[in-house]
Amino acid sequence: PQLTQASTPASACEEVAPKVMACPVDWRPKEESLEMIGNGAGVGNKFHFVVYQLAYAEEQRLRMVDCRKIHGDGQYTKHFLKIFALPEKFLFYGPNETPLGAWRALPSGGLKRHSATPDALYQGRVRPIQRYRDLCYKYIFLTQIMSECVDRTPADDKLLVVHARGYFEGKDRIPLSNGGHNWCIANPPCPLYDKLVDEYKFTRVHVLHGGETEHPCFFDVVANQPVKPWFEGFKERHPRVKFEAAPYNLTTEALLEDVCIFLSAVHIAHAYSSLSQNLAVLSRRVRHMYGVTPLGNEGLFYFPCEKGGAMDNTRIHQYKTPLVGFNGTRAAVLDKFWNYPVKDIEVAAECGGDAPPQPQPQTAPQPKQATTQPTTQATTLAPIPPPGKAKDSATSSPECAEVESGIMACPVDWQPKDEAFLLYVNGGGLGNKLQVMVYQMAYVEEQRLRLANMSRMLNEGEYKRGFLQIFAPPATFLLYGPGEDPVAVWHAVSQGSLKAHQASPDKAFAGAGQRKLQRYRDLAQRYVQLAGKLQDCVDTTPVDDKMLVIHARGYFEGKDDVPLSRGGHNWCIANPPCTLYEKLVRENEFNRVTVVHGGETEH
Repeated sequence: PQLTQASTPASACEEVAPKVMACPVDWRPKEESLEMIGNGAGVGNKFHFVVYQLAYAEEQRLRMVDCRKIHGDGQYTKHFLKIFALPEKFLFYGPNETPLGAWRALPSGGLKRHSATPDALYQGRVRPIQRYRDLCYKYIFLTQIMSECVDRTPADDKLLVVHARGYFEGKDRIPLSNGGHNWCIANPPCPLYDKLVDEYKFTRVHVLHGGETEHPCFFDVVANQPVKPWFEGFKERHPRVKFEAAPYNLTTEALLEDVCIFLSAVHIAHAYSSLSQNLAVLSRRVRHMYGVTPLGNEGLFYFPCEKGGAMDNTRIHQYKTPLVGFNGTRAAVLDKFWNYPVKDIEVAAECGGDAPPQPQPQTAPQPKQATTQPTTQATTLAPIPPPGKAKDSATSSPECAEVESGIMACPVDWQPKDEAFLLYVNGGGLGNKLQVMVYQMAYVEEQRLRLANMSRMLNEGEYKRGFLQIFAPPATFLLYGPGEDPVAVWHAVSQGSLKAHQASPDKAFAGAGQRKLQRYRDLAQRYVQLAGKLQDCVDTTPVDDKMLVIHARGYFEGKDDVPLSRGGHNWCIANPPCTLYEKLVRENEFNRVTVVHGGETEH
């Protein structure tokens, strides 16, 4: 795991150097680099502009996008970079290029800088919406903490998550005869949530309460007069619906929690908000999105279905809430929010995904079984995939995850003691090197140590020539126990120094052959990762149940010049006789045999 994408199969992009993400394209890039520029608005607009600029880079067929300016911007580090794991550089490589080859081929003096105005970078990047989603899926990654939160939050088919964005400043001090802000007027009226619960029989409603101000559906005082909050009446009308809503809170912690809930949701009622609309597009879980027709040409969803307004795997439901005789005052805005007639809320358009959910006046809808095939039959819900992780390598544990470049954090079910162990290297072959690494990680676990330092093997020339071409160990394994936060633990460790744990090689390797084979496999699959190129090879090679792969290891030196009367080497004698392969083919009816021919000599 490197940069982790949003609870989904991994992007085709891969890390070729610390914080450098190489991404494939189907064209030959020109040797120019775009410096990504920042945006002073909220997290949603910042998200927009990151995606727009990556779209621009693709359309201009550039080699690189340099994001380091974003990482140095305090407005981004406050919130945005706590949610999204933006690399410092995106590198594009074309057909017949390899990611590492393209990285190594960059000129030592740097690429030519590509110049573009902000208007050129942002213009027309949204449509069609599926193109925008494809860009999000390819280039937008979640931070480790955010990804873990989404992964451990179960998908709930009966939960409606509502984003209630407020934009009603001065509810007590500004006259209600003044005009209301368009960003408030453009949001859904509260009775839409009555309609959705009545028609689709949700059993839970979770309201994410954010925005520039408190949301009118929560107001308990207006113009110094007490009022009954609309959501209090909602709870009375729907006593069997579990209602959840945190108090209005603009802290970073509250924002991160809300984003996690939003990205975990199957059903989303979004606001007139670039944040909730972008998160809905980024989400891989969402199957149905509910909102109102856009105001003018604002937002991601103002294009008609037939003109690029639809997305795969997610159905968009837009409701009409026309404002007949609406005078635009703050009083009229509040009346719209609280008292809009449910009977006047009608579906304006539905598009994308599978069939829409059907209103169920009698019984609650039953979720369909998850499937990977699209359905053509009208169904209550589109198929819901199980909560997933970013694609794991064939040998990596989904539990371990990178908390910083080269630092892999792995959970354990005990409290580590704050000691660090520097792993030894081994002068044997690749197999021995791998065994010795696994043995020492077993020792680290059994001694309950905090840190395993791999720097010796990363800097050893003998390892670089072979071992590190196959395996990709991190610089450090950090172990964290129950109730510990890996990022916080690493921050604390990196600010100080741990006691060095002393052990001889014999001690570190002791008991290696006494552990159960399954224990050894568990350790190997937890701590051993394949190098990216080799992992790609494994992932793209189909499974063949009728193929037998044979490793033929030779150890018969001097076949021509050593007398046959001389003794044979035990390592040769210990290997299978050739006739075993005839027996296996005959008995198991293999129709392919691939022989991997290696060892100290010809076999």
